[in-house]
Amino acid sequence: ITLITLYMKILKKYLYDNRISYKDITQHINISDATLSRMLNGKRKIRLDETMKFCEMLKMDFTEFIERFCGSENQINKNEKQSSEKKRFDS
Repeated sequence: ITLITLYMKILKKYLYDNRISYKDITQHINISDATLSRMLNGKRKIRLDETMKFCEMLKMDFTEFIERFCGSENQINKNEKQSSEKKRFDS
């Protein structure tokens, strides 16, 4: 799993969990639906200014955003490790 893919998974989940619509995002960040789609699918990088607007919209500062991301990354890595160990054990 790449860092960008991980970042997008976390962001999509957060948006879903907090019922933030893609329309709200595109209006707040001033980007098209197609651009948002490419961002969330890892086909386009998110610029720093766009990341800052995401943070503003999510009502968190950049540091908090990164800390949440890193915590989620560790949890995902732990889950993937457990899953691969279980597959190996079951074989």
